[in-house]
Amino acid sequence: MANAGVTGLVVDAETNTGIQGLTVKAYDIDPLAIENHLGTDTTDGNGRYTISYEPGKYRIWLTGENPDIEVRVFGAGDRLLLETKKEDGVTDPVLAVPDIKIHARNIRVPKTASDAQRRQDPYWLVTHTTLNPGSGTAVTKGNKIDWLVDGAAVFPAVNEDARRGLPPRPVLPTHPPPPPPPPPPAVSSIKLINMAFDGELISHFTFPTDKDSKTVERPDVVIVDRLGKIFKAQAAKNVPVHVLVWELEENIGGGIGSLFDKADGADELRKFFQGSNVHVGTFKSTQLLHVKFILLDGKTAYLVGSTMKQGYFGGTDHLLRDGHHGVMNPESRNGERGLLHDASLKVEGPCVRFIDETFSTIWSAHNENPPALANQALPISGPGPTASVQVLRTLPGNVFTTPHANAEVLPHGETGVLEAYQRAIMKAEEYIYIEDQYFNSPEIVTAIKARMEEVEDLEVIIVINPRPDIGGYHAQQTGLIKDLIAAGGENRVAAFTMWSCDPINPRLEVAPIYVHSKVCIVDDLWVAIGTANVDGASMNARQWRIILPGTILELLDEGDFVAAMFILWLPLLLTMFLAGFVIPDIGPFMRDAARREFARYSQHASPFRDLQPPRHPEIDLVVYDGIAGEPASGKVKELRNLLWTEHLGAAPPPARPREGGWVGHWKHAAHTYCTKIRDRALQETLPTVFPEKVLTWSPERDFEANLKDIGVPTAAIRLKERGETMPFQFREAIQP
Repeated sequence: MANAGVTGLVVDAETNTGIQGLTVKAYDIDPLAIENHLGTDTTDGNGRYTISYEPGKYRIWLTGENPDIEVRVFGAGDRLLLETKKEDGVTDPVLAVPDIKIHARNIRVPKTASDAQRRQDPYWLVTHTTLNPGSGTAVTKGNKIDWLVDGAAVFPAVNEDARRGLPPRPVLPTHPPPPPPPPPPAVSSIKLINMAFDGELISHFTFPTDKDSKTVERPDVVIVDRLGKIFKAQAAKNVPVHVLVWELEENIGGGIGSLFDKADGADELRKFFQGSNVHVGTFKSTQLLHVKFILLDGKTAYLVGSTMKQGYFGGTDHLLRDGHHGVMNPESRNGERGLLHDASLKVEGPCVRFIDETFSTIWSAHNENPPALANQALPISGPGPTASVQVLRTLPGNVFTTPHANAEVLPHGETGVLEAYQRAIMKAEEYIYIEDQYFNSPEIVTAIKARMEEVEDLEVIIVINPRPDIGGYHAQQTGLIKDLIAAGGENRVAAFTMWSCDPINPRLEVAPIYVHSKVCIVDDLWVAIGTANVDGASMNARQWRIILPGTILELLDEGDFVAAMFILWLPLLLTMFLAGFVIPDIGPFMRDAARREFARYSQHASPFRDLQPPRHPEIDLVVYDGIAGEPASGKVKELRNLLWTEHLGAAPPPARPREGGWVGHWKHAAHTYCTKIRDRALQETLPTVFPEKVLTWSPERDFEANLKDIGVPTAAIRLKERGETMPFQFREAIQP
């Protein structure tokens, strides 16, 4: 008799009592990693589920085929709680699945619970980062956090900490000599991990007394520190300095791998540090090394949203003319992105140990001698609030599989950041705020929609880029935002983009501000901040099904000539791509890359998957502020006020406005800004710097069409896409 169903129990991992109300789905896993959904059930009062189906559900390829069954359990917001090991070739009429054990922290307190009970619900805490339903990365108390919004805050702070123990920088003649401060303790170790690091990055500027980054002129002499030179100088004093960056995988025979060298900056960085005592390592993979932090003495960590390049150095005013982002090195004075918003932080305390372990673990994947770990730091005591935090990561599977000293073995990777988002969203009562480089995660949108159904006055605010820089992302992002607005209504859900106006010329100049931050805040009680974007690559699985067709569609939309050339060359390109799989030198690499890059999708890392889907290494810090038994610190609201003040041009009210709520407050600020731009563009009044930075989101991908769609008179402005160079004279703080 053919298989026609599955049955089993879902029980509490500690008490073995059944759990009611969980969604259970059964799947048949066909060849080529195709999944056939067989059926769904909800656990009853004893935790029992039974799913029945006809053999035709799985007999798609062969008449006598037997199913390869996988069972998955989902909780609130459609979060995957557990996936069973695939049972191959099932012939049992009804497959009896062994008891599925779920930790109690995966179940929220009931709706009848008091406000205090809901706030202290341990459901907030992530437990599955270790793929053990009963445990997770430790929550540490007593961590001191300083928020560092935008590059002009984080780069100088890193600079000053990293140069401790070096001679003071020279003083400009125009500066009165300051009283010598007591020398801080010298740095004992430096570890930097980033997708890319420009050794010539200017990380600190000392402008003449009467000048700043907005008024500096060509004859002015500015003293500059370069972070790469600081690292060299510290290494020359025998301070251990380790720098880890991304390098595109090059294991292709016949020397063809050298063609990939220009895709990353690894060779250039090795050349920059050649002859120094700085240890340079790389993470060699087609999956981007997206983790970004600097660790000093094993005690202080800067979790940095930005790539270590000059274009990320800018202030909260985001003016087009800024000496910080307009200088790269003495030979090149061109800006990069020009206008970029980001969010970073400095943290001291016991959580730094987990950040240190992350560095050694990633280093160990493709480099010898992972650096030693520092001793566990004690909780910070003294003036000022301290926070309870959890260090969470997204990590690829099938990479960290070999034991190394000072490193973790994580064969299946981690998806703790996605889990944190899903949990917090399903606890939101007042608002969910997301500002992110991308907004392309269906799992996040599913959770938000589910929570909006439960809480009728929950508000959602999203700050996003008008034009994502990955193929297919714009269409996906647009669809998800429209879906949320349709589900919650325009009074509860709103999206915004960031723009800067520079009225220095008679004709108003307007430019987009690239949102690079990765921040999610819930109810002033919870925040996730770090390097993980709201997209598949940063959360759980790279979205090739969106990227590949989306890239093709965008090429076809680039105008008649580009579209015609693409169509003309497409048959040849496809032929060359397919031929690559059988060419001796290239074939093994391409077959292995295809196997890894197109591994079967999974919502979360699973210990029963031989091959995990591709995802980038990421790191986030989650702050629990007076929830889940953790003490209140006020740090979440502090960050929200910083960000909202920058975006809205003024500090937000202390509590949700009765009229219009938070969404109405944001929409009013965006309307005010749009009106100022329109009036200034049409009337050409005296130059004025507008404090607001956000405009209402438009689905238009083209910048001009985007502004026109929301009411900006584009014919009366000068639309720019980046900042302008501010030339001046250099004086190096550290000589070669």
